[in-house]
Amino acid sequence: PSVAVFEPVFGSKISYVGVDDVAGARKAAEHLLSAGHRSIAFIGDSKTRLGHQRRRQGFDKALDAARIPPGQRFVLEGDGTIESGRLALEQLFMRDTLPSAFMCVNDQTAIGVIIGLGARGYDIPTDFSVTGFDDVPQATFMTPSLTTIRQPRTAIGKRSMALLLELLSGSAPPEAEILLRPDLIVRNSVSAPSRRFQRR
Repeated sequence: PSVAVFEPVFGSKISYVGVDDVAGARKAAEHLLSAGHRSIAFIGDSKTRLGHQRRRQGFDKALDAARIPPGQRFVLEGDGTIESGRLALEQLFMRDTLPSAFMCVNDQTAIGVIIGLGARGYDIPTDFSVTGFDDVPQATFMTPSLTTIRQPRTAIGKRSMALLLELLSGSAPPEAEILLRPDLIVRNSVSAPSRRFQRR
């Protein structure tokens, strides 16, 4: 028996223990909406990574509930790396309109977006807001510190080991999936949309 941890294996029947990606992404999107953002980009959509797809679902659920029209949503693919975040940002700057906030599929992507915005002379969160997902150690020490979704790593590790033992003993059903509750960690990378942006 096998147990996938932190990210489900796409197209497999392997049991999985991780965070509720849909709920976590929805929390991040709702935080941006509550700050006043109505034009938000999702960076990191994927056709092959189930965790990324679920986070996109959470993004869409939050924006659907807020009645944000499709024209005010920007969705770009990415592989979860710093470079993919930077490249997605460059693609957005080729367009006539820009979002006021970036909701990134993970913290590495958010770091790439922040690096790209900084290279263009923008200040975060004065000019743009950014959120991540995972709460990697670097998120606390960035400037500004990154608002993100925290995965309960210790709890996931304990529960995945328990599930593996249950699978070995036959007391758990195959293809089990256990999703733990994520937490929104509010730091300094989100604020209200800038007046300069609103004038564009």
